Amino acid sequence: MASLNDLDLNALRRAASTIDELGEANALRAFGFGASTTWRAVIDGKSYPSKALVGIALELRARDFQGGIAQVVPALRKLDVVVTRNGRPVSSLEDVARSAGFHDLYRKRTELEVPARVNGSASITFASGTNRVGTIRGMARAGFDVGITVNDVKGSREDALLELAGTEVNVFVDSGAFSEVDFDTGAPVVVKPIDAAAWRNVLETYKRLGRALRSQLYVVAPDMVGNQAVTLERLERYADDLRELDELDVNILVPMQLGAMSQAAFARVVDELLEGVRWFPALPCMKAETRPDQVEAFVAERRPAFVHLLGIGTKAREVQSYIDAATSAGADVSLDSNLLRSLLGRTNGPKGGPRAVTMARDLAVELLAGAATAAAVAELAVLLVLLGA
Repeated sequence: MASLNDLDLNALRRAASTIDELGEANALRAFGFGASTTWRAVIDGKSYPSKALVGIALELRARDFQGGIAQVVPALRKLDVVVTRNGRPVSSLEDVARSAGFHDLYRKRTELEVPARVNGSASITFASGTNRVGTIRGMARAGFDVGITVNDVKGSREDALLELAGTEVNVFVDSGAFSEVDFDTGAPVVVKPIDAAAWRNVLETYKRLGRALRSQLYVVAPDMVGNQAVTLERLERYADDLRELDELDVNILVPMQLGAMSQAAFARVVDELLEGVRWFPALPCMKAETRPDQVEAFVAERRPAFVHLLGIGTKAREVQSYIDAATSAGADVSLDSNLLRSLLGRTNGPKGGPRAVTMARDLAVELLAGAATAAAVAELAVLLVLLGA
């Protein structure tokens, strides 16, 4: 299968011709891509939907590659293709920051650093914890892939996620199974059992999102953290639901729990239970932690095309060791962690004060004045931090 490394200008021009011949709407339907209004590529003076253009050039459908701002835009920029955001040319996220109008002002107010995205080997870094409407919109406008726990997907927050359909922003939805068990005593102890009704709600939420977001959506399959047997029981019980999600082109992440079986042997059982379903391994790196050497052993035997590292982010002490292990057999990688949690709140002491996001919220209230709704403040604060630092 072709990869983004195979992309060249001739292939892009052929793809552009195909889109011209079919018409954009027909081409998107024919090749399985959603409409793109935010990020577009300019070929010979004409604008095209960026991910669809790249996919058609490489003869890939939307579900065949992990796209989004972390991959598609850099791949196009590497070939000196003009990329536009909302109709305005940009060459990097730094240019997006300037075009947003907040960059210079924020730099004058604070020099705080913010976590950087992992460059190079990692395909996608999901900024989980985006559980407010404004935060979702701010992350998306800044070009970050967003992550949320399924219990937070409701009402206006669900609407904000659905608004991302057809953009270059990917969405990661965690099942919330990590709250079911407690590891304080060492071995996992079930403290908040997730019953069948709760799992049904999780899967129905996945499906609602999947109908709109399709291959932009990444969901964690039903499991029990630290328990291979219960995880397999749940996968078998909800196999038909996972097949429905697969038919929607949703990316299904199955946690590879540690236990009596090796993770590779566990994956073979999952293959049998989910026969015909396209799924990807997710290696737990927070609770029931998988060590880097175990990640490397798994990918060496399994040889997956794509691996998700659950619960580890760009600032984790061993993140590069995990990425090196996961990519040692050529796999693409995604990560998820709460990007903003450490940037919220206020510190005490003589050098204390508001942390980056809290400071940005204070500034956002000042800038928005009478229009300072909670959602607007959150959105502007995220933009100030992510694009202004």
